[in-house]
Parts: sequence; structure tokens; C-alpha cells
Amino acid sequence: MFSVNYDKGLNRIYISITDTLSESEIKKYIEDMITILNYVKPGFTVCTDLSNASLEEIKSGSKFNSIREKGIEKGIKAVAVVLSTDMYTLYSEGHFPHIKNAFNSLNEVEEFLNLV
Repeated sequence: MFSVNYDKGLNRIYISITDTLSESEIKKYIEDMITILNYVKPGFTVCTDLSNASLEEIKSGSKFNSIREKGIEKGIKAVAVVLSTDMYTLYSEGHFPHIKNAFNSLNEVEEFLNLV
């Protein structure tokens, strides 16, 4: 399951992914993200909550390359990710090199994104 929302005032996309996405959910997620990326202004940020996502979902970043490419094209400024405590420990040990800015809480992510 997932949710995607855009806060125009903050110019920020909020993403939440729970468990593991099915193939149909992945397709819908990509469609929703491409649609939302048409509304952002350059310099937008992304807050991704993976605190309830499966390990498989956290490890599998490559299936979303089309979203990354569109985000770069639209002028993305920063992405930050919320991980569960266990996944954050794995991140700290270098297990998710594709994730650059991971935190333990939504508040930490918001603080980070507000400063970039």
C-alpha cells in the first residue's frame, strides 16, 4: 500500500509505502508520481516514509528509475527517508547505499528538508 501527496506551500512531495507493493501498486505509484511531478516547482523536496515498508521494498530502488529521472528533470533539491529503527541500523551499517538521507523519525526528516 502507498500514499502520495503534494504540499504546494512547502513544495514538497510526501510518500508513504507500507509492506511490499504488488505489481499493480507499483504501476499505479509510478503513474501517481509522474502526475504529481508535473505540479512541482524547481527546488522541490521529497519526504519518504518507509518506516513500515518491507526490507524488499527498501532494497529495491531500481524499479523507480523513471521517477528519479523525472524528478531530476523537474529540479529536485533533496530527498529524505524515514526508516524503522531496525532498518535505520542496517542503513547505518551501509546496507542501503542508494539511500542518502535517512532518519529515524518524520520530525527529523522535516527538520532536514526545511534546512536544505
